[in-house]
Amino acid sequence: MIIEIPKLTISTRAGDVVIEPMRMGKLKAFSDAIQPVFGEIASMVGDDAKQQDIPSLIARHYDDLVALVCVACPVQRAHIDDMHLDDFVALVGAAIEVNADFFTRSLLPTMKGVFGSLREKVLPALSNLSGPTASSA
Repeated sequence: MIIEIPKLTISTRAGDVVIEPMRMGKLKAFSDAIQPVFGEIASMVGDDAKQQDIPSLIARHYDDLVALVCVACPVQRAHIDDMHLDDFVALVGAAIEVNADFFTRSLLPTMKGVFGSLREKVLPALSNLSGPTASSA
């Protein structure tokens, strides 16, 4: 079964940017960039009052957010430094959205299937190989 990979196209003043889920080679950099700021972003999602604090969030975490966008989007830092705030916020949001969507709709079900199969097939085979233990004798 092939699952469609989500992607978003964000229109900025400098042109369209296509954002797709992380590839393995960029996963660590993406994780490192989002970790310091994810909790604050998540708390803002459902709170309109906190959303007014987005400029402060960006000021506090500018380097992390720029790293996130550079890893997730085909955009260079110099281009980001020259962006308007609304274009930057749109790219940050799209990078998180695309990867969260991919994680919940594709990666988690794949992981559950793999680990379920391992549990059903590999664990019994491994326990048969180990033979009797002191507690089972």
